[in-house]
Formats: sequence, structure tokens, C-alpha cells
Amino acid sequence: MESTLKRARLDLNLTQEEACDQLNAITGGATTPTLLSAWEHGRKRTGLKNRRGLCELYQRPSKELFAHQDRDEATTTLEATGTANVTRVLTRYTDLLEAMVEVVRGARHQLVVTGSRSREPRYLQTIEDTLTRFPNLVHYRVLYGPPRHRELHEHLQHLLQLRDPSERRNGVKTLHVGLVQTPSALERHFLASENAAVIPLPSFHGADGFDCGVSWAPKPPPASCNTAVRRAPLLTGWRPCSICAVCPCETHRALPTKEKYEPVRPRGSGTTARRISR
Repeated sequence: MESTLKRARLDLNLTQEEACDQLNAITGGATTPTLLSAWEHGRKRTGLKNRRGLCELYQRPSKELFAHQDRDEATTTLEATGTANVTRVLTRYTDLLEAMVEVVRGARHQLVVTGSRSREPRYLQTIEDTLTRFPNLVHYRVLYGPPRHRELHEHLQHLLQLRDPSERRNGVKTLHVGLVQTPSALERHFLASENAAVIPLPSFHGADGFDCGVSWAPKPPPASCNTAVRRAPLLTGWRPCSICAVCPCETHRALPTKEKYEPVRPRGSGTTARRISR
């Protein structure tokens, strides 16, 4: 089906070359016929500056010209800028979870996960299934203190059943579990493979939880996992977790399941909280 963007050009009897020349005269840019064709067929999203230029050139509103690009999800400022790294802003938890699952499913060489708060069964199970399916996949898990939830503790136990961190496959360790124990270290959350990364962010909708995020993928050819891991934290101003210490198996198994708080009544009528680890 022909897009409104393409029909608007044809209505003015313009070739793609002619339309690009006129658009570039308006914007001062360097749009090519190949890029214009990708916009017209919805293969790429048009940036804000070029959207304004095309609206001026074709004398049509943006909502009409770019409906074929925007029908699947709302346009955000970050998406519309045309950046080569950030591909999608995730404003719903279901989208965040799906993006994380897809990153795990697409990992073939390296998979890096940071944080101690994971508890979504589907996501954790996908990690285990992917590691089982691809025995040469190298997995790094960086914890910030003990697991906060029982589901993550059980997941780590399953990882130790699947692989022994002290063993090597073809000379390469395929499971690395590290623990950041510095009390002042802020917990970092990101997931990266050799092809893509997802960075969970604090909720856009309220004060609780990390139910939004950014998914990132480089333009082909794919960047290495080292590049993905290095760039993913930079997108939110985080530095790589260089202070992480790799733990032996005994330490993994000895980590407490989670922390709970129970009220303790001291002298007087007030109530404080005592932390209980197990």
C-alpha cells in the first residue's frame, strides 16, 4: 500500500531526486533518494528536522504524512531524532520485558546482566533456556549485594547447576558471576548481548519501580559485546562495573536468599525495623 508521504511527492510530480534537492534546500541537510525511499516505505523513521521540511515542501500536516511510520507506537523525541544507537523508548512494562527477552534470545556469543532485583520468571527462564541451547555462550552476571528476591536466588542456583564457573569450555570460562560489595556503589541495571542492549529506567508513570527503559542496537554490521557493554551504560551516564569481584562457587551458593524487615518494638511506643537476612 502506497504511503501518504509517497503520494504527496507524486501529487507534485516530483522524482525522489527532485524532492531531495528541494528538501535539502529547506533544511540544509543531505537527504538522499535512498533515504527518502526508506521513509516512504516505513523502513526508517524520519527525524524532526526533516519532518518539518517535508511538511513545508508538501504542504501537508505531519500527522498525515508520517502516519505509516507512527501507527505502531507513539513517536518520542528520542526516537524521532534518528540517532544511530537508540532505537526505541520503552514506556510500558510489557514492552520492556519483551525487549529483554528478545536480547537474551538473540545472544550467541556473550550475554551480560547486571543488578540484584530480577524476578520475572519468563525472563529468567529464557536466560536458562538460552544458556542450555548454546553451550559456548559466555554469560556474565554482576550482582549488587545479595539477590533481593527469591526468584533470582533460585535462578542463580539453576545457573550453577547448568555450568560450573571454574570450568572452561574450549579454554574459555562460560559463566562469570561477580558481586559488587562496595556499600556506596549505586546499583546499575542493564542487559547486553553482542547485538543489542536494554537499559531499564525508573518509571515514567510514578515513583515506584523500573518499568520503562531504552532498547539499543547498533547499525549493521553488529558491534561486539564489548562495544555493547561499554556503550550501554554511557547512554544513561553509568560507568562500567569495574569494581565487581568475581566470586567462587561457594560464595554463590552461600548468598542469602533475600532480605526481609520485621517490626521490632524498642523501649517506648515507637517502632523501628530490624533487617533479617536468610
